[in-house]
Amino acid sequence: MSDRLHVDVSEVENVSYVALAGVIDEDNALSAITERLTRPFALIKSADVERINSCGVRDWVNWLGELQQKQIEVFLIECSPAMMTQVNLINNFTGHGKILSFYAPYFCPPPCESDKMLLVRMEDALRTQPFRAPVCRCDECDQLLEFDDLESSYFGFLPAVQPPRVPPEVEQAWRKVSSGDAKPLRSRSSMIKPALATVGSVSASPLSGGGSSASIPSSRELKSLLSEVSFTHTPFDPEASAPAPFPNKLLYVVVGLLSLAILLLTYVVFRGG
Repeated sequence: MSDRLHVDVSEVENVSYVALAGVIDEDNALSAITERLTRPFALIKSADVERINSCGVRDWVNWLGELQQKQIEVFLIECSPAMMTQVNLINNFTGHGKILSFYAPYFCPPPCESDKMLLVRMEDALRTQPFRAPVCRCDECDQLLEFDDLESSYFGFLPAVQPPRVPPEVEQAWRKVSSGDAKPLRSRSSMIKPALATVGSVSASPLSGGGSSASIPSSRELKSLLSEVSFTHTPFDPEASAPAPFPNKLLYVVVGLLSLAILLLTYVVFRGG
């Protein structure tokens, strides 16, 4: 998928359906979509959004504000891991929108080594607190998948979420667009992985206009990074750590005698003067 935002807008019943795919950056043109949404409800799918930078976050928040001004009620479905990362980082990232479902990232250990993401419905996530990553198996090799993030961080937004009220027409449109499309487990091989070189970097503020974006390494990447770090042990050497020996006592005697001679000479000169 190319590094640009692809937008597909259609109408399902009395709902405007928006499918986003690609990269949300400074060239997103989200505002251009606003006039195309003519229904009182908007169902926005972002399963194929690979990443979003600080400019994209700013424009996304502003765009949701425009929809709110038009009194369009927004519902977010199949939010990608890239979008969910911003949900946890930016307080008002979803604006007045309500998340109905989102994807959780997983990976399959060797020999499969495939990247997956599991669809989670918000009503299921809110049923149990604290929510834990569901146990699931790879659809390719049947191995148990490992959650590819920190549970406390990825699901950290849930305690502040209220169960969404979904109008019947939105529920109907949601079922219609999801039939045969939204798989509970799908590949995320096209997702762009964050570079380990950016560990510890700081992103620009979403409202500052900067185009940089910090990459947050997943738990798998942190494990890989730690495994590559070699720790060397230096054996303790008592001789190396021992203090240097004191100078020869004769040296102290010589210095003392010289000092005394200088004092005596000074005294004689002073008395003779």
